[in-house]
Amino acid sequence: MLRTTLVPTMLQAGIGPNVIPSTAEAVIDIRALPDEDVPQMMAELTRRIADPAIAITPLPMTRPAAEPSPIDSAMYRILETAASQVYPSAAVVPSMLTAATDMAPLRAKGVQAYGIGPAMSASDFTQYGWHSDVERLAEDSLHQFVRFLWTAVVEAAASK
Repeated sequence: MLRTTLVPTMLQAGIGPNVIPSTAEAVIDIRALPDEDVPQMMAELTRRIADPAIAITPLPMTRPAAEPSPIDSAMYRILETAASQVYPSAAVVPSMLTAATDMAPLRAKGVQAYGIGPAMSASDFTQYGWHSDVERLAEDSLHQFVRFLWTAVVEAAASK
């Protein structure tokens, strides 16, 4: 994720195809970068809309603010080592998942948390896309991911 995004995900208005709606509602899914000043962004939205008849009502935040886990830690190096053994042609890079996970509450309490998942091929995404009607992982990708997890856990245990 390179910038904060705003995506209209739900629109509701009107009671019939030939009736001008008296009210309308839009739900905008905002995926904010960790350093985004959300109150300032909401003020800017209000300024740009410039219509006092339009109310912007943020939903309550459900996750605590938390710093990202460090990428110069022993655990991150273990994950890099395991990845290089199981996925030799893959590059390990930090990224930000914009979905909800339990990692933000853990990180808010000072627990290092790293989201990991299988390296997926183009055919994995084509045949088994996330949230598609066939949301699955190819068996070969699952076996390789289990090897990655095993390698990482053994390495982490050996380092203690």
